[in-house]
Amino acid sequence: MRAAEDRARPPLTTSHWPADTSEPLLQTTVGGVLRDAAADRGGAPGLVEAFPGRPRRRWTFGQLLEEAERAAAAIAARFRPGERVAIWAPNRPEWLFAQFGASMAGVVVVALDPAAGTERLRRVLSQTRAAGLFTVGDERMRASVEAARERLPGLREVVRLDDWEAFTAGARPVDQPDVGAGDACRIQYTLGTTGEPKPVLLHHRAWTNNARFIASALGAGEGEGWINPLPYFHVSGFGPSTLAALQARATQVLCPYDAPLILDLIQTERAGILSVPPTMLTELLEHPDLARYDVSPLRVVSCGGMSFSAELARRVGDRLGARFTMAYGQTESCGIVHKIRSDETEAKPGTVGRALPQVETRVVDPGGRTVEIGHVGEICVRADQVMLGYLDLPDATAEKLDADGWLRMGDLGSLDPDGCFRMVGRREELILHGGELVFPREIEEVLLEHPAVADAAVVGVPNGAEGEEIAAVVVPAGSAAGPAGPELAAHCAERLPASRVPSRWASVERFPLTPLGKVQKFVLRERLAATG
Repeated sequence: MRAAEDRARPPLTTSHWPADTSEPLLQTTVGGVLRDAAADRGGAPGLVEAFPGRPRRRWTFGQLLEEAERAAAAIAARFRPGERVAIWAPNRPEWLFAQFGASMAGVVVVALDPAAGTERLRRVLSQTRAAGLFTVGDERMRASVEAARERLPGLREVVRLDDWEAFTAGARPVDQPDVGAGDACRIQYTLGTTGEPKPVLLHHRAWTNNARFIASALGAGEGEGWINPLPYFHVSGFGPSTLAALQARATQVLCPYDAPLILDLIQTERAGILSVPPTMLTELLEHPDLARYDVSPLRVVSCGGMSFSAELARRVGDRLGARFTMAYGQTESCGIVHKIRSDETEAKPGTVGRALPQVETRVVDPGGRTVEIGHVGEICVRADQVMLGYLDLPDATAEKLDADGWLRMGDLGSLDPDGCFRMVGRREELILHGGELVFPREIEEVLLEHPAVADAAVVGVPNGAEGEEIAAVVVPAGSAAGPAGPELAAHCAERLPASRVPSRWASVERFPLTPLGKVQKFVLRERLAATG
C-alpha cells in the first residue's frame, strides 16, 4: 500500500519532500475521463441528484456522456475553442453537463459563486471576457444578469439551465476540437479570504490527475456511493469530488448540505464516502436524530481546510463508525496537495498527511531557504497540478509562483521526519500577543478536547500595548448553553503556557462561513472588536 511505502522512506533531514513519481501523470482531459468511464462502465450508476422534496434523479455513466456530448454540440455551435463561458448557478446536474460539454468543445469555463451580487458578476464577466453565461431563472439572478449585461458588449449568449432541454434539443453533432491535456480548462476564482479574489487558470491534466490521486488515497471503488454537497463553483466540489468519483467509477450523490438528508443518503444510497467541510461535519455529528439512521455503510469522511484533530477523528469514529481523513491545498494548486490516506492506521493527529504523488514539498524561511526538519516556515509546493497563472495578472503570478515552479502557499507549517505536514495557520491569522507570535490552531485543538465544545475559533483582537488580545469563540456541543469562560480558561491553562490562554470568550450557535464552509475569522474579529 502507498501508506506503507511512504513510511518505508528514509527519515527526512531537511524540510524537503521529493515528489513520488511512481504513479505516473496521465495525459488525460476532463471530457476524456468521462468517455473512459462510459466505455468501461456505461450502464453503471454515475450520478444521483438528491434534493429535499424532489424525486431523486439518476444517470448512468453512459447517460452522463450522452448529456455531455449534446452539450458539447450546442456549445460548439455558439462558441469557438478557447473562448470563455461562465457558470453562475447553484449545484445541479446541468451545471456538470455544461462543464463537461464546454471541456469537450475546448471552451474554458469560468466558475462563479451563485451568491455573488450584480457588481461582482459584472466584474468577473468583464475580467475574463466571457462570451457566454449559464445561469438560472430565479428573480434575483435574472435581474442581476440584465443589469450587468448592459455594460458587457462581449457577452453574446445567456443560457438558462432551467431550459436545458431547449438549449440542447436542436444541437447537431459537430467535429470536436483536439483538446490537449495541457490546455486551459477552467478559470477558478480564489475565495478572497485574504484579499480580492483572483482568477486562477487551471489546465485539464491538473484536474484529472489530482482527482485520480485523491480517489486512490480514499480507496474509492466501483459502485461506491460518494456524497458530495460541496459547491461546483469551487475547486473542491468539482475536482476532488466529481472527477475523483468519476475516475474511481464510484457513484456521485449530489445534494445540498442538509444534515438529515445526508444521514438518509448514507443509509439509502449505501454511501461509503462523504466529502464535507469540518464545520459542517461538526453539525452532522451533533445532530439530535443521528442515532435513528443506519450509517454503517459510511467508510470514510474526507475533510479539508485544517489540520488533523484527534478529537474530531474520535467523534467521527464513535458516532459514524468511519475513518476521518484530512486534506490540505488551495485553489492555485488545483485543490489538494497533502492528504491523509484512508488506509493509514497510524495517521498522526495535528497533521494533514503526506504529499500526493507527483507533488514536491518544502518549508522555507523568509529568505526562501529550506528550514531544518520540524522548524516552522512557509509551505511551498511544486507540481504539474499547480496553476498556469492568474489570468492577466503577471505581477501577482510572479509573487505567488517563482521561476522554478515553486508555489508559495501562504500557510505556515512544518514537516515531520516521515514527511507529514503540520499546518500551523495562515500568516495573516497569527496573533501578536505581548511580543509573542501565537498560532490560533494550537489553542483551537486544545479547546476541541473539551467535551462541551463542538467547534472553536481563535482570533486576535487589537488591544493597545499588548498588540492583540487572544479571543476564543466556541460552538457548544449538543443543546447545552456551553461552558463558561473561566472553565475553558482553566482547561487551557492545564495544557498551554499562560501566555497562550485566551482572555476573551464568546459562544455562538454557528460560525459565519464561506460558501465552502470555512470560518470567516475576520467577521468574528470585527464583531469582538465592536463589542469592546
